[in-house]
Amino acid sequence: MILCYCHENVSEGLTLLRHAAMHGDLRSIYNLALILRDTRPTEANHWLYIACRYNYIPAWQEKLTPTEMRVRFGDLDASTLSSYLDPPCLSRLLGKHYLESKRAEHQQTSHCWNPMCGRWAYGHFAG
Repeated sequence: MILCYCHENVSEGLTLLRHAAMHGDLRSIYNLALILRDTRPTEANHWLYIACRYNYIPAWQEKLTPTEMRVRFGDLDASTLSSYLDPPCLSRLLGKHYLESKRAEHQQTSHCWNPMCGRWAYGHFAG
């Protein structure tokens, strides 16, 4: 999966995620929904619905407002949320790839909101 992500082999990465999602892996279901939401919104909504049906909190965060989240789940503490974050070793590996990437050297990039994640994306230049 890391090779697919880091070397932009999206179709193979989607195949791996679909396979894991079909076998009930909630992280794969959720990640598949996120990746597909811009290009295949109907399929993305399908996977997000499945993740919500299993009460996967990150999926609900995509669908509910902060107030609705608080009503539904109460105040979520760090110990509850940490189980949904990527392992620190994956964060370090992706972060290292980012720092060593020649493509990122002269590009505007953004970082994932998740401090344990390490994912990054290329920003768009205006003009």
